[in-house]
Amino acid sequence: MKANKLINETSPYLLQHAYNPVNWYPWCEEAFEIAKKEDKPVFLSVGYSACHWCHVMEKESFEDEETAEIMNKLFVNIKVDREERPDIDTIYMNFVQLLTGHGGWPMSVFMTPDKEPFYGGTYFPKNRKYYMPSFKEVLISVSKSYYEKKQDILKSTSYIIKNLNVLNKFNIDNDFVMNRNVIDNAIKKIEDYFDYKNGGFGDKPKFPNTFNLDLLLKEYIYSSNKKYLDMVELTLKKMCNGGIYDQLGGGFYRYSVDETWTIPHYEKMLYDNALLIKLLLETYQITNNEFYKNKAIQSLDYIKREMLSPEGGFYSSQDADSEGEEGKFYTWTYQEILNILGDEKGKIFCNYFDITEQGNFEHGKSNLQILYSDEEISKKFSISLEELKNLIENLKNILFEVRKKRAEPNKDTKIINSWNSLMISTFIKAYEVLKNEDYLNIAKNAISFILNKLNKDNKLIRTYKDNISKYDAYLEDYAFLISALIDLHQIGEDNFYLKKAIELNNFLIENFWDNKESGFFFNSRYHEELIVRTKEITDHSIPSGNSVSFYNLIRLSRILDDKNLENLAIKILKLFSETIKKYPLGVSSLLYYSYILVNPPKDIVISAKTINEIKKARLKINNYYADTIFHFNYESNDLKNNFMIKDKQITDNKVAIYTCENFTCKKEYFLNIFDDL
Repeated sequence: MKANKLINETSPYLLQHAYNPVNWYPWCEEAFEIAKKEDKPVFLSVGYSACHWCHVMEKESFEDEETAEIMNKLFVNIKVDREERPDIDTIYMNFVQLLTGHGGWPMSVFMTPDKEPFYGGTYFPKNRKYYMPSFKEVLISVSKSYYEKKQDILKSTSYIIKNLNVLNKFNIDNDFVMNRNVIDNAIKKIEDYFDYKNGGFGDKPKFPNTFNLDLLLKEYIYSSNKKYLDMVELTLKKMCNGGIYDQLGGGFYRYSVDETWTIPHYEKMLYDNALLIKLLLETYQITNNEFYKNKAIQSLDYIKREMLSPEGGFYSSQDADSEGEEGKFYTWTYQEILNILGDEKGKIFCNYFDITEQGNFEHGKSNLQILYSDEEISKKFSISLEELKNLIENLKNILFEVRKKRAEPNKDTKIINSWNSLMISTFIKAYEVLKNEDYLNIAKNAISFILNKLNKDNKLIRTYKDNISKYDAYLEDYAFLISALIDLHQIGEDNFYLKKAIELNNFLIENFWDNKESGFFFNSRYHEELIVRTKEITDHSIPSGNSVSFYNLIRLSRILDDKNLENLAIKILKLFSETIKKYPLGVSSLLYYSYILVNPPKDIVISAKTINEIKKARLKINNYYADTIFHFNYESNDLKNNFMIKDKQITDNKVAIYTCENFTCKKEYFLNIFDDL
């Protein structure tokens, strides 16, 4: 079959559609010029590689000759990978949500040749079902309306654009102050939304909502109210023992289709794992419970094994499907387990992981989950806890090797700047908590990869694949990378990373900051001009770029003693104050980062002769999940303008630690800790 214009793209998602009979274009001016010339409406389809329903719609409609003929005759057809172009996805998803009250992928939008949307939805079936019209019916109806009611459509698009712009207008409250009342309001809403039986939030489908859990964990640190820690622990234990966690290979799936975490949607996303692994590590820091440490290590092993590219960056995702069937790679039948492990060991394994003859998934298959304690299983089969632990680990290894021989789900090997930065911060946290130098090396190699491959003409690039870097980076790419660079500096690395963070932050302010109303735009001033220039504060699958930028500004202002940066951060709070007060669950990450203002942390100064001594000393200080800001004073430090490190010298050739609160510092040596430096 002849390839369409997607054949020259690098995105695995777009390449999946390169041999569709649909005459697809990537997002480009050529497509819109053709639409204008031929007076055709444009059909925009947005999805991503790991999206199950995107694959379904492709097989049902985009691979169907009859449907493709209608599409090619009536429309100019554009296919977009939402992970490459989140700016396009955000604008048209806002439209679909305004139009239908919900959103999702695949996203289907019909627009004029001037890129103005007038109708849309998500998945449309090939034939009528789910109370939905068939996709062919939609195509014909939309085309007919476009020509017969064009003036009405053009009038409606101006109204639509106006409403999309309204979404990016915020009522600035210059009197707003982030305080305990704001935090308490958010915590109360999280409590009301919490599932006290299964953990997590809301009903089905159930997403991890990591930002809410982060907020609860930080509230526990500052309030010492154990119920907040209990909520986090309940959720993590239910998830890690549930089907949303890959019990054989480690790592988390995207979400659970039920409220009990039993059956997941099997796609694995880099960002979900970055956020959840970090939460596991921080919970381990607080509780010293080996359960969280072990799950974190298993998941980090999964990332190293499956998602780390030879060049040092991290891949984006793994599909839910293999061989056209969702979950086929991960699920097992009862008899299959007995055939592999034998009756005696197989029955123990099946009891341990809730694998039954009837199954808990489709076609009599089971998704692995842990419903019973080790004590219950050991008692049932009359073996010791130690024997059970060793047996289960051995049997898991056997089945993992068997599973490796199955047809694996497709992997999106596109490397995305912002998602990589989230995972880099997680590996830095793993180094700090677990003291494993390998984790730090992975983080630093990934930073080097981004700075070498996703950095062009002093501007960051969004994606990389097959030695090709594409698309100017967005706010989240800059914000998350700056955050990772600060994290590296704060762990005791030299000033190279801090200087790079400062450089990128200056670029961000110059090119993304709204000088009229404050806050950061999603796109820079040099990006392609779209129908709306968005400005986001709401968290989605990842924290909002404005939230992370707020935290970056606060941290850099304290490290550099630069009040101007803190003032910009405060302006972000004032701009989004209405959203913070009315919809706190939508801005959990911003509230989480705002603790640095509500409960000002300690500043810790480490003074030593060399950066190597600084690094060793820093690693021995358990940051205990607080917003501590570290300052480093050493002989070759070329950034000594910070008042925090002035006059804080080493004495007697020892490493000196100064703990500071309210600009008052106390000197401590901890000689028993640092005598091996």
